[in-house]
Amino acid sequence: MEIRYEMTIKSTKETIEFKPIQKSDEGDNENNCITGVQFGFDSKNELNDRDKDGKVVIRVYGAFDGEAATFSAIKQLSDWAKSRQDIYREVTITLSTKDGATDNYKRTYHFDRMYCVDYFENSGVAVQKDGGEGIEFMLLMAQSPTYRISETKAEKV
Repeated sequence: MEIRYEMTIKSTKETIEFKPIQKSDEGDNENNCITGVQFGFDSKNELNDRDKDGKVVIRVYGAFDGEAATFSAIKQLSDWAKSRQDIYREVTITLSTKDGATDNYKRTYHFDRMYCVDYFENSGVAVQKDGGEGIEFMLLMAQSPTYRISETKAEKV
């Protein structure tokens, strides 16, 4: 099964997009940039604190896929990580599956008031297993304590 990700991060000033790129005339889209997404709910272990101090945490893993739009988006992530203004962003992540033998699914997560906790970038020869040069990144985001209930939609496609 193939999993593809799309991610949009919106602020009042800019939009950062990671979208599948059309690679062939048959309409096949490939997105090798985002390699994984990890969602979680982080809270203290005490039951009474779960409703007050809990927050959604998202880790996004990716690698440069050779496209200029991806390189620009990676630079924008880096700029957001070190920015002291306009730090809260609206984040939408769509996960879709592709498998000829089974049904395909699409799941969309939408979060408001996310902020960048950490951003790491690794570049150079050591990144690529085949010895080529590359860039890998990891973005850690969390949701502001003043968030509203986030939307999650799942559907068969």
